[in-house]
Amino acid sequence: TTLANLHHSWEKKLLSLYEIYNDLTYFAGDQFQLIEDYIYNSLSVTDPGYHLLRCIDIDPKSIRKLDKTSEQPEDRLENLGNLLSKSREEV
Repeated sequence: TTLANLHHSWEKKLLSLYEIYNDLTYFAGDQFQLIEDYIYNSLSVTDPGYHLLRCIDIDPKSIRKLDKTSEQPEDRLENLGNLLSKSREEV
């Protein structure tokens, strides 16, 4: 039951964030982690996270990352949505 509750809570939060941050709707599952890894670890242009960002017309170099990331998955996803939205606004 606890696992089912966590899953339900995650899906509810995910759908809520999809409504606020439309760019998140292009991605699912591990893709969020790939993008976050690219942003915070400044990996090379051969990194999958780089190409996922380019796929939705976001210049990875334009993303202004936060100094600190949360350990909570919901907060990390919200931060990622915020970063992507801000990057798109600057274009």
